[in-house]
Amino acid sequence: MSEPLFVCERPRFEGSGLTLGQFEASGPLLVLVGAWSPLFQLLAGKLRLLGGKLRAGGRDLEGAVAAGHVGLLLADAPLPPSWTLLEILQHGGALLGLSARLGAQLAREVARELGLGEQLSRSFSRLSASERRCAAIALALLGEPPVLALEEPFRGLDPSASAAVASVLERALRGRRALVSVAELPGSIEQDGFVQRSDELLFATERGLVARGSYAELTGSVAQYRVVVLRHADALCARLGEVGYQVLPRRAADGLGLLLSDLAARGTGPLLEAALAVDAPVVELSPVRAAPEVASGA
Repeated sequence: MSEPLFVCERPRFEGSGLTLGQFEASGPLLVLVGAWSPLFQLLAGKLRLLGGKLRAGGRDLEGAVAAGHVGLLLADAPLPPSWTLLEILQHGGALLGLSARLGAQLAREVARELGLGEQLSRSFSRLSASERRCAAIALALLGEPPVLALEEPFRGLDPSASAAVASVLERALRGRRALVSVAELPGSIEQDGFVQRSDELLFATERGLVARGSYAELTGSVAQYRVVVLRHADALCARLGEVGYQVLPRRAADGLGLLLSDLAARGTGPLLEAALAVDAPVVELSPVRAAPEVASGA
């Protein structure tokens, strides 16, 4: 029997209050939702554990990237803008200890697998947003690591770029085990379509793991909504509180995106009436998920 994809044994992160408790999760695809940055910083060697353990595919995560056990994509990792994609991939191969010849060979193989062969001779600065993200995914695949850890591959992308990345992810994850993070649900249509194919979702806040389950389990009985309005969001928040909704603290950066909890199961009718009453046109209304049970051992 193969090792569980992800194993937590009460890890304590240096400089972070994230508390993950003790649990195991199988794959091959786990989607990490929310505040998982400390995990990726640990993989990148920018943070260490003060206690406990974290394992993926049977190996401790500390040092796993350098050992070639985990292929890593960081959401904010800079790549040299003047280098060609081939040069970037060859350099990645050299960091894994590959010879120049073998590094170039594997770079071309990975690029072909992901449909990036025509981009190999182009400088990174000349690639589109989706091509840059796909280049970073290709870098994570070098050396055929047993596990991939991809941090927010859909971050900051428009719908067409997200669709291109989703297509490349489908190729990249074929036959591979992976931990893939997203900032929140719902996100873009393309991101959420990808998330639905996962084996399990693991939700974490800055304090720790708060929920886990399949996409169907965690979205089957809607009790929360994401609402985006054109204007008068503060007035709408006040009105919604008066009619029985709970407005959760998290807001979009522009202040026009709200997260609501429908504690009384009133549905969307009173919500839309409230928006009409305060002149807050609704441009997006999406179910999020039912309030999940807190994961045991968290």
